Amino acid sequence: MTFKECEIIYQLPANTCVRDFKSGLMKAAEVRKSYTTYLLTTSEAMRLYENYHTERAHKDERHLYSGFDGKKMSEKEFIIKYGSQYELIE
Repeated sequence: MTFKECEIIYQLPANTCVRDFKSGLMKAAEVRKSYTTYLLTTSEAMRLYENYHTERAHKDERHLYSGFDGKKMSEKEFIIKYGSQYELIE
């Protein structure tokens, strides 16, 4: 499968496969170039991206907690700063 097909099937962010290939995460024997398109074996794609969203994807939670001064903070920083004054609704 091509890198683009892999990104569509596993619902990856754009250029994830290219970035992983350039950084050396993919085994060289599992990737080959056909003219201008890189092809990846399905077994290598499964190995790398089957658990991508649970293991490797960055979960951005910075937008959830904002202080009165407009600065973003994590949940832990929010609880430390404001204590139990607020109920966290999930």
